[in-house]
Amino acid sequence: MADVPLLVLIVDDEPEIRDILKEMLNENGIASITAASGNEAILRLRNRSVVAVLSDIRMAEGTGMQLLRTMRAEAIRTPVIFVSSSDDRDSMRSAIQLGAFDFITKPFTEAEVIKVTRAAIEEGIRIKEIEYELSMNAPSEKQNELILEHMDKVTQMKAKRGKG
Repeated sequence: MADVPLLVLIVDDEPEIRDILKEMLNENGIASITAASGNEAILRLRNRSVVAVLSDIRMAEGTGMQLLRTMRAEAIRTPVIFVSSSDDRDSMRSAIQLGAFDFITKPFTEAEVIKVTRAAIEEGIRIKEIEYELSMNAPSEKQNELILEHMDKVTQMKAKRGKG
């Protein structure tokens, strides 16, 4: 696969939260870009090489769930980590069932953000490698089937860990 910068997309309608997360990632050697809404995030995902998304679940313009649904509808398989308040467990359970990679509850620690983000980056790289290999060797229908199968396995593993 061609060398491309590994970017994490931070999606939050609060500039302060975007800045805090961006600084955390940058201090740990993780390049990132930001978006203030789900619509802006979709534009960035279409035009940039993003390997993971770190998104607030509740935003003024749409929700993180709507973002994830749009991503899946457009066959954007980038892993999504949701950030939510601790009292938002039902939404988080729904997000995992929809295919979210993981979630972080507020207040979060830098160590927690970095650990989960690095795991999502690794998963995002694997997905991009699978997409690349399949685009070179298999019809797109088979590509979608294999990637969805992989994502189902990840979701099942998360459910067994007690987060689904």
